[in-house]
Amino acid sequence: MSKKILILIALLLLRSILGYGQNIKYNSENVNTNDNHIEEVSIYEIGSNIKICETNFRNLFNNWHTNYITNAHEYNLITFSYVETITDSMRFNYYCNYFSSAKPIYSSIGSSLESNNSSLGNFKALYVYPSLRYRTFYDTLNLQKKMRLILSDIFLQKVDNLLSMSFNVDTLNLIYYSKENIRRDTTTEYESSFKVFRVEEDHTFLSLASTDSLSQDYIDVFIHQTRRIDELSLVKARALILEYLMIERVNNQLFFINKISIGDKVYDIQFEYRGTLYHNIVVCDYKSNKVIVDFFFKHIKLKKEQ
Repeated sequence: MSKKILILIALLLLRSILGYGQNIKYNSENVNTNDNHIEEVSIYEIGSNIKICETNFRNLFNNWHTNYITNAHEYNLITFSYVETITDSMRFNYYCNYFSSAKPIYSSIGSSLESNNSSLGNFKALYVYPSLRYRTFYDTLNLQKKMRLILSDIFLQKVDNLLSMSFNVDTLNLIYYSKENIRRDTTTEYESSFKVFRVEEDHTFLSLASTDSLSQDYIDVFIHQTRRIDELSLVKARALILEYLMIERVNNQLFFINKISIGDKVYDIQFEYRGTLYHNIVVCDYKSNKVIVDFFFKHIKLKKEQ
């Protein structure tokens, strides 16, 4: 019996609507299986051993070329700079709010197997593009008419207010929810003329916190997935989006509380992409000296030579 376990700390079920998170695109038909045994690590960890935080960024700058990143030529990595050390609860809470807001820059990563027209054969192309966590709120042109009606200018102002609002999750009276789903599938196979029955279990654990009871619409759309948000009235759809965003911010802050510590260091990586300047704020762990929070570069994985 095989078990597939998926733990959902915070729901990411609105990704297709809100464009949330690290958008990773991978064409499984183009995977080069001969390299699957080679370990892949963060782009920060290819190069010098990390003994101080700054080594992460020197490795990043050294690795940012077209041998690793196919469209690296579209970028200009300008500099990195130390911002501050998180020294007290006030700054700690500031960064919990910052990283759960719409401010951080995300990366959209795509890869495929391409031909280089040489005797060396195919190579794995890796493309990286800047992205916004809630990009649909800022570009509604390609949405269906119902979603454009839901995301009116007045409503988007409410969204912006919620995403920019500062709060301390430790002071909130939270309601915690957990749910386990088990699905069993039985398959029949033949081995050496014997009929073999196999049972596969899918375990899904859902755990989240909310400042209020979950609405029935939230349960139907995001947990049971028996309805779509565009099937709701405008009033209910807007209320559901605000409920979702608040739940996501709360759960993201709970995640960061367990990720960030007082004493960690904050850095700003400045880069340009096609002439636009970006500031990527990251957090470096004071114990390991590794980057522990970064939504743009950290998830770029490169093969580590043995």
